[in-house]
Amino acid sequence: MRRAPTDEAGVVKAQDKGRRGPGRVRALAAAYLVGIVLVWLLTRAIAEGQWWTTVLLYGPQAVYLLPLLLTLPLALRPRDRPALALNAAAALLVLGPMMGFNAPLPPPQSRPGAPRARVLAWNITAPGVGRLEPVLEAVRRHRSDLVVFCEARRDPDDPKSIGLQKELRTTFSTGEFAGWHSVGSAEVFLASRWPLTAESIEALPHSVNRDKVRARVEAPWGSFWLAGVHFSKSFQPQTIPRQRTRLPRYLERSYRGRTLQMQDVLAWTDVDEPLILAGDFNTPPAGRHYDLFARRYEDAFPQAGWGWGLTYPAAFPLVRIDYLWHTREWRTVGFRTDRSAISDHRSLVVDLEWVGDRAAR
Repeated sequence: MRRAPTDEAGVVKAQDKGRRGPGRVRALAAAYLVGIVLVWLLTRAIAEGQWWTTVLLYGPQAVYLLPLLLTLPLALRPRDRPALALNAAAALLVLGPMMGFNAPLPPPQSRPGAPRARVLAWNITAPGVGRLEPVLEAVRRHRSDLVVFCEARRDPDDPKSIGLQKELRTTFSTGEFAGWHSVGSAEVFLASRWPLTAESIEALPHSVNRDKVRARVEAPWGSFWLAGVHFSKSFQPQTIPRQRTRLPRYLERSYRGRTLQMQDVLAWTDVDEPLILAGDFNTPPAGRHYDLFARRYEDAFPQAGWGWGLTYPAAFPLVRIDYLWHTREWRTVGFRTDRSAISDHRSLVVDLEWVGDRAAR
């Protein structure tokens, strides 16, 4: 019986190709991991210091998972374990530190009998006059004690927007909310079950029609400050194509303006008394602007929030830009986000427990 001829060169060539295939897949997976590590380090070390790192940091960090659509199938087809391990390491880095995954362990436990306050902090996106019912329903459903609303009036030239602030103040003083107290500005609205004193409304510098609002809350167990603010955006995504060659200057000007805004709010809230500060910060949970507040105040989310705490856009949140900060007289014992169709932001529902004078701690 005649033997079929063999093509030794073809066999060798196929073996070489088989060896090179996994090598290329692993090299691609390794390059992806190295790239993710570099982005993470650069955005944390330089942060808003350069226009391009600002874009890398302020964009949704989940986009750094997109290369997996290419690298993961290539690694799965031959079940290349080293390549799969490299892909897994990159994914964990994005889902963990880069996106700010949080798991408070052990979960915070409330002390029996300790005074507590539930805060509803929300960018309500100016629902308009006569459309407050979803906002009020959220206050009822969450049994809120304090509320901080941003975009409580959007456009000073729009009579309906102006009327929203008046309607809010009227609502939080009559009917089922009789006994509540409120103070509001062109942008921010505060309300409390307990009396408010020493109200302060001031314009936010380097902004158009944005304000900062604070008031002292006279609670049964003691007094503390409640403050709200809505910072300017670092950049509008739709403006980037229009800026093009001017993009570095545009982002640098935005960075300087926002830095001055935040320094102004930090000085304004330096009251040497217990404080709760909430609002739409338009800032990711990393970088120089975030660190300005993290050095002085406690971010409520890491203390009691699970997951990523993403707040915007409401339907499919990609970034965490809404915050509640507090001084050490408070301890966060509960944190969750909630969605409503009236706003493009998810609200924060935060349970705070009164710890006491910081001198006693």
